[in-house]
Amino acid sequence: MFGVSFGSSTVVLIYSKIRFQWSAVEQGYLVSTVNSTRVMGLVILLPLLIRFFRPKPATTGAGVLAPGKHHGCDTLDVYLVRLALVLETTGYALYGLANTPSSFVVGGVVASLGGIGSPTLQSSLTKHVPVTKTGQMLGAIALLHCIARVVGPTVFSYLYALTAKSFPQAVFVALGSLFCLAFLCAWFIVPGGKFSSLSLFYFYVFNHLVRGSILTHFARIF
Repeated sequence: MFGVSFGSSTVVLIYSKIRFQWSAVEQGYLVSTVNSTRVMGLVILLPLLIRFFRPKPATTGAGVLAPGKHHGCDTLDVYLVRLALVLETTGYALYGLANTPSSFVVGGVVASLGGIGSPTLQSSLTKHVPVTKTGQMLGAIALLHCIARVVGPTVFSYLYALTAKSFPQAVFVALGSLFCLAFLCAWFIVPGGKFSSLSLFYFYVFNHLVRGSILTHFARIF
């Protein structure tokens, strides 16, 4: 879902150099700040949210986890995905609206916190497929990430090149709009397994398309 950094990072650096006359030093500070925030979101924020808001699994009298089967993503998964999309949308909106270097950095920090959505959605996807097909699902997800790394920078750089003279913020407007659409689509994800595994996987593919990936389909893994 969340591989947009692969596609937009190049544009962010080019834009910051032209818009704010940043040197490699200032750009390095931006990259370090954004990546550090992303790491803190994954290492600190996400585990805390899971610890305090996810119900503990049922156990037997001996303290062993009670047997049972997956019933799809839970309520916390859904809300985390929606929160991540809101953060991504807000971050790229701030990128486009930034008039000062500090506000541009704030946009990067907010967008980077949206990184908590990627592991959450991957975990949710594995809950919607049989155990025997978990490996196929994770393999398809890994392939999506690889495609995003290759195609994303090309697509977003080309879009920026087309609009650099007339409206350089167009790439951020496009990303923010698509993430907003993804957020609306996220409201169709229902906790408790009522949302089909195929539909949830298509939602994952859509988010990668938003983030610069070109993909035909992987529905055959089902």
